[in-house]
Amino acid sequence: RGFTALAEKMEPQPLVEMLNHYFGVAAEIVADYGGIITEFLGDGIRCVFGAPTPVEDHAERCVAAALKLQEKMPEINKWNREHGFPELETGIGINTGDVVLGNIGSKNHLLIFYFLLLFVFNCIDLNIVKNRQDYPVSI
Repeated sequence: RGFTALAEKMEPQPLVEMLNHYFGVAAEIVADYGGIITEFLGDGIRCVFGAPTPVEDHAERCVAAALKLQEKMPEINKWNREHGFPELETGIGINTGDVVLGNIGSKNHLLIFYFLLLFVFNCIDLNIVKNRQDYPVSI
């Protein structure tokens, strides 16, 4: 989605600084709407709403968080320009369904685990894209 090409052109330290700024804004939005981050995936974030405590309006919270992140992108890109970084776009995937929540691992290394039952989950998958042309809609 363009991140690999962007990452290949940037030095590691500025790339991490740019990503951390983006992730900081996105993580705050996720938390504001009651979501929890389950994983940072390179240039993306996987999060869930309605777990570990179920809430009836998990889908609405997820969509509201996605819209808020889209609203914040001009502010993020202003910061990027001021720091000499490229402008970013974000693609957001949303899905809803059942999850199984639990721990997985060994007694020395446990992970919070969200089993993707039937490959359907409550999430925002926030993938940064640069100059994306293949999808006109970002959510």
